[in-house]
Amino acid sequence: MSLMPIEKYQAFEPVKLPDREWPGRVITKAPVWCSVDLRDGNQALIDPMDTSKKLRMFKVLVDMGFKEIEIGFPSASQTEFDFLRKLIDENLIPDDVTVQVLTQSRDHLIERTFESLVGAKRAIVHLYNSTSTLQRRVVFGLDRDGITDIAVKGAELIKKFAADMNGTEIIHQYSPESFGHRARLRRRDLQRGDRRLGADAGEEDHRQSAEHGGDGHPQYLCRSDRVVLP
Repeated sequence: MSLMPIEKYQAFEPVKLPDREWPGRVITKAPVWCSVDLRDGNQALIDPMDTSKKLRMFKVLVDMGFKEIEIGFPSASQTEFDFLRKLIDENLIPDDVTVQVLTQSRDHLIERTFESLVGAKRAIVHLYNSTSTLQRRVVFGLDRDGITDIAVKGAELIKKFAADMNGTEIIHQYSPESFGHRARLRRRDLQRGDRRLGADAGEEDHRQSAEHGGDGHPQYLCRSDRVVLP
């Protein structure tokens, strides 16, 4: 990315909460910016980008200097799957760029996601599942422990598939979808459950607070040194 006059900006004043950790943390170096502009998947426009348009956008993002690029939801459509395969098969991903894919915590979607990643040098697999009270009751018909189990089982499956990905480094991320509609304690439980399996997760411990996206996904700082751009 182009150089910016960062010296003219002052750091924000941290919120002083002695019983909490993350409100007092301050970013002291430039974060790794992750673009999610290429994501269509199950949230696509009426006329979503085709492979050629996605490729043009991908090249623009690379030229801008993004080192982490979420390139889609490969288990959601053949277009998303084919685009990722094109990037990998034609060696279009620079060595210093990490692609990211999104998947729900559902067995067949996770399996399809890993099929799309075969041959990639490095990739972030971002797992999520809905945690809102309404969806838990109406869609899943599960209690709180049942929702936690969905996250943990999805993480276990990712670890299983990742172990078989010869030559591909898999970075595992997790986030609770609709987390703003769920009790705070439950979010912490979900993230602790996923962290037992080595996921890069934990809003309370690793992510800084952020606004809630209109699509139900958090617009968050993954770590203090990483930022996801919706």
